[in-house]
Amino acid sequence: MIDTETYELLINSLNFRKPILFLGAGFSSNAINSDISVPIATELKAKLYNYFYEINCPKNVTENDKKEIKTFPLAELCKAIQNDGRNTELTEFLVAIFKGCNVNPNDPYHNLLCDYYWDKIYTLNIDDLVENVFKNNGKMIVVQNEKVRKLFNNQQQLIKLHGCVNNPTEGFIFSSDEYASNIAKEDYRLKEFSQDYFANDVIFLGTEFNESDVQVILEKNKQSGFTSNNCNYFFISPTIGYKLKSLITVTPNFHYIDWDTKKFLQECGSLNKRNKDIDVQERLLEQQGNFLKVRNYKDVPEEYESKLYYGNKVNFFDIFSNWDIENTKTDRVCQKIMRESQSGGYVVAIYGKAFSGKTVVATRLLVELYKHGYESFSYNCDGEEELNQLFEYFAKCVSLKKVAVLIDDAAYLYGSISKLIANVPNHIKSAIFILVSDEKKHSSQKHELICVNGREWKVNDQFDDKL
Repeated sequence: MIDTETYELLINSLNFRKPILFLGAGFSSNAINSDISVPIATELKAKLYNYFYEINCPKNVTENDKKEIKTFPLAELCKAIQNDGRNTELTEFLVAIFKGCNVNPNDPYHNLLCDYYWDKIYTLNIDDLVENVFKNNGKMIVVQNEKVRKLFNNQQQLIKLHGCVNNPTEGFIFSSDEYASNIAKEDYRLKEFSQDYFANDVIFLGTEFNESDVQVILEKNKQSGFTSNNCNYFFISPTIGYKLKSLITVTPNFHYIDWDTKKFLQECGSLNKRNKDIDVQERLLEQQGNFLKVRNYKDVPEEYESKLYYGNKVNFFDIFSNWDIENTKTDRVCQKIMRESQSGGYVVAIYGKAFSGKTVVATRLLVELYKHGYESFSYNCDGEEELNQLFEYFAKCVSLKKVAVLIDDAAYLYGSISKLIANVPNHIKSAIFILVSDEKKHSSQKHELICVNGREWKVNDQFDDKL
């Protein structure tokens, strides 16, 4: 039985934290291929042994050899077949078994995978079950099954870590040598999963997460200083082995849920995250980060009297009623960044010493962009979770064409913003992020913005430096 605290953590993650889904062989259980159940684990090993060492046994393999081979784990069995010089036959055999997988018509619960919006699905499986589920439900998903990453343009992605039956020329990872080779190559898919693992909640479905290539790349990142203290990891399976059970016991952010795939997918579908109403999304942003729309403050009350010069924080009424002393460079800066930000994301990093007026300057710039037709917002973020919610909001608001966002005290979000800004939805033609930081924090984090289009502006200095 799942305890209440773990259940609430899972639901909170599904509702607000955009978790990554990680699939193992157990996910494909109950799927079919040509009316035959898809074999997993022990059943797959039995089929391989029967075909390669009973039906088609090499002449030099003795009965004693066969007894030994029969005890091999799956990885060693595949290695033995390859050592016999039958790698091509092994590939053909695996493609025949795993290509053309579909839901079981008697219990088609795998279709529920489409009822929840997953940004990324990582899978250890070489079969094409997920691809066919999406296709048969009229959904698009970009399948990353090649050595070179495909463009995904903010679409959902299926990232195949151990090969794909629809691209067998790049090989599969079953044998011990193939695991070792994958570790040595450090394929971009493994690296990307490692980065996502340390930055997001992850839900492991149908796997005990003991693949050596994945573990090695994660350990390398741990040694490099990556931490996962702020993330939660959920292992969902009717049963798990003692090794994983003991690890969960001693790891506070590891959680076990004894559901099968069907139960989990039903729970996800009931949340219906994908169709969340935009007004609900706005209220969520307001709760998480004091999300404010500039246009809601353009009509200044006649009785309004600014407290800006009493030391109060600047607000939009102050700017619309011109209580600020406008920086002489603001208009020139505004014109320049509008020219330079006509395709995708753009960052203006505004920094300076304490009490230099940098937040006032940034707020004035945001209002000026609003006057030039940008839908403008301010948003206080504490981490990537809140940023993900903002980008989800942008994706839902298909009418948005030009947006500007002001984030104060943003230096420690530079890395997250740099990662997310590449995925601005296609319907947004220009997205300007005004990031405010004090000078020391900016200097220590500006390297995170090195690949981002934009400029930095030191208040009381020049607006000349490209990021």
